[in-house]
Amino acid sequence: MLAKLVFAPSAGHRLRLTLDHLDNHTYTNGLSGIAPTASSSTSVIGLIGRDTVRRDRVSLDWRWQGAGAIEMAQITGWYQKSDNREYSAEDRYTAVDRTRLNTFANRVLGLSAELHSSLNTGPLSHALVYGADASFTRQEGVRDGTVPPTNETFPTRAFPPTDFTLAGFYLGDEIAVGGKVLTLYPVLRFDHYKLSPKSDGLTSNFTGQGQSGSRISPKIGARLKLGLVSLFGNYAQGFKAPAPTQVNQFFENLAFGYTSVPNPNLKPETSETFEGGIRIAQGGISAGITGFTGRYRDFISQQVVSGAFTPANPAVYQFINLNRVRISGAEGQVMLRAKSGLSGRMAISYAKGTVTGTDGARTPLSTIDPLKLIMGLGYDAPGSRFGGQIIMTHSAQKEMSATNAADCGNSLCYRPGAFTILDATAYVRLGQALMLRAGVFNLTNAKYAWWSDVRGLSASSSVTDAYTQPGRNASVSLTARF
Repeated sequence: MLAKLVFAPSAGHRLRLTLDHLDNHTYTNGLSGIAPTASSSTSVIGLIGRDTVRRDRVSLDWRWQGAGAIEMAQITGWYQKSDNREYSAEDRYTAVDRTRLNTFANRVLGLSAELHSSLNTGPLSHALVYGADASFTRQEGVRDGTVPPTNETFPTRAFPPTDFTLAGFYLGDEIAVGGKVLTLYPVLRFDHYKLSPKSDGLTSNFTGQGQSGSRISPKIGARLKLGLVSLFGNYAQGFKAPAPTQVNQFFENLAFGYTSVPNPNLKPETSETFEGGIRIAQGGISAGITGFTGRYRDFISQQVVSGAFTPANPAVYQFINLNRVRISGAEGQVMLRAKSGLSGRMAISYAKGTVTGTDGARTPLSTIDPLKLIMGLGYDAPGSRFGGQIIMTHSAQKEMSATNAADCGNSLCYRPGAFTILDATAYVRLGQALMLRAGVFNLTNAKYAWWSDVRGLSASSSVTDAYTQPGRNASVSLTARF
């Protein structure tokens, strides 16, 4: 549920209060977790899950539209709390039944401010944007249930309660040269973070470590308009602070041969990216192609750092900093829209990544998705009274040379085959306030899986079907606006 109250006391001023509530319940019948035959006392003969997500947010913002040195000012404050509850119950053959209850709570208090100004310096015009943002987050989670793993006592925590502070200041300018034939976009941003874990006795396997850091990141962009054609290029430096659960996290399941350990020495991730391309627009036709490359230092990634996935020698998962990473790729798109209401679009993307270790050895970055192609054909009646579209999505198979055996238990990685799916959606407006939408997805009932879902599975895995997407399915929704 979303509610907004807007108050405009005088010209140029607006005060807005927003309330947002989400309540989501999911029931799961875990068929893939049931043993084919009850061969031992602990064989699982039934597995259910009940998950809930509750989120509440309140925000208040003031906006002023004026003239002179400050053309626009906006200040926003918000508070959000979310609670996730994951419950599962295993019915075991003759052994004591087992339950798990994992909870995660997140509280965020945030504040942001932004100002807009414009000025001229000789033949150059400037549109300035400057502001600041800050957020204060408390994260905590508890693992509970019955029949805990060996050497573990419930309740316990996988990570300590943590206060996570993020703050940033930025200044950007849009510099127009020659009536916007050439436009420059210089930006400067300062980021700071602080991670402060708290000890409460439920995190007994390790002591959480705090850390903090800051960085100034510049960016410069340019756009050159030559009639219907626009050329653009960007250079940017980036900064990404490690999340609390990446620095301080511990979990082990020795019976199944794996564990996850913290990394108090995890560093922030920094990057340099270059991007360039061309865009063309005329009437109802627009097209563009973009090429990019990014160089990352201390790239944050969860890896198997040791072990053989056995109880005696469990695999150890840990978030670590990869020495150097390069990601390069290209994207292209074409949009067509006729006066009759017919429309068409095509988009294609491809990228590859390489990791360079401290010894100079290069390995593929397997987290990159394979080539993806999307094509669509649609129609919208005058006034958008009704319409619909058919969308084709094609994903190539992940190349073997772009996978890393170390990510898949030191064996060949499972690579789902290439696939093509078709989706059809339609809408009709029922008066001024109501909109009815419907869709049929995966029309051909194809069996497929996304690389991002199966990443890390061995080619010899026996549970690959558990990662496939739904077959043919449909949905209907009714939206009321008033």
